[in-house]
Amino acid sequence: MSQEQKFAWLMVGTFAAGVVLFLVLIPVLGIPAAFSGLALTGFGGLGPLVFCRKRKPDMVPSDERDKMIGQKATLVGAMISYETFILACMIPWGIYYFGQGKELISVHALPLIVGAGGLAFFVSRSILLLIFYGREGRHGEE
Repeated sequence: MSQEQKFAWLMVGTFAAGVVLFLVLIPVLGIPAAFSGLALTGFGGLGPLVFCRKRKPDMVPSDERDKMIGQKATLVGAMISYETFILACMIPWGIYYFGQGKELISVHALPLIVGAGGLAFFVSRSILLLIFYGREGRHGEE
């Protein structure tokens, strides 16, 4: 298993744990405070500290296939993040403007919009890495 796969599994695992914690905290704290459960996803950023160990001199950390998979996952993850960012901007505007007749959105929504885009990038990139590595592994065995 490559380092990229280990990072991806850590990110997917911490995101899943954060979502579960969010869902558990909703009845206890309410929705705004339950978002603190998603802060657990931040521990996915510790992946380089956890998985970067000294390598043996003859061990290759990554090859061309790993770089190609990483580039594809990053490109598609960036597109998903961009679309998430656009939706996170337009959905609240539509709700406020058309639903409530207001023309202003609270400034407190801005960090959530930026956070949604960043979270979408890292989680979608991790999931795509695992999918692409799975495809490459199956084709290599045939």
